[in-house]
Amino acid sequence: MANCAGLGEVRLNDTGKVLDAKALAQAARGCEIIVSDRQTPGPAAFFSLAPDLVAFLRVAVDIRNIDVEAASRKGILVTHATPGFIRSVAEMAIGFMVDCGRHITDATIDYRAGACRKRAWASSLPGPPQASSAMAPSANIRRRCVSRSA
Repeated sequence: MANCAGLGEVRLNDTGKVLDAKALAQAARGCEIIVSDRQTPGPAAFFSLAPDLVAFLRVAVDIRNIDVEAASRKGILVTHATPGFIRSVAEMAIGFMVDCGRHITDATIDYRAGACRKRAWASSLPGPPQASSAMAPSANIRRRCVSRSA
């Protein structure tokens, strides 16, 4: 926040409540930029009440509760975060598949319990490369898994 304060006046919503269009416009009166969490809506009514606003920045991926068309009609830029989690979730899904195929977690649990059981290790993971997996429900994550495994 100190870095933001160096650029201009910073106002925070200290109410602990999600502001509706009128309350948000009142709190943001005179502000050019709003940095919004995922819960704060940006309905058309809000953009009509915020004449000084030039940008509505969402710090989440989801912008379903922002009326982007209404903002655009008023010349207000709407941005949102990128889904940076896709790569890490895809890598984790591949790791889980290797773990399941090689019984790594089971072997670790056995080892830590003092048991040393022989396991049958497959020479390669079963299934054709184009096999789908229920472990990656998101289309973006699924595409990332497939591109990494090819």
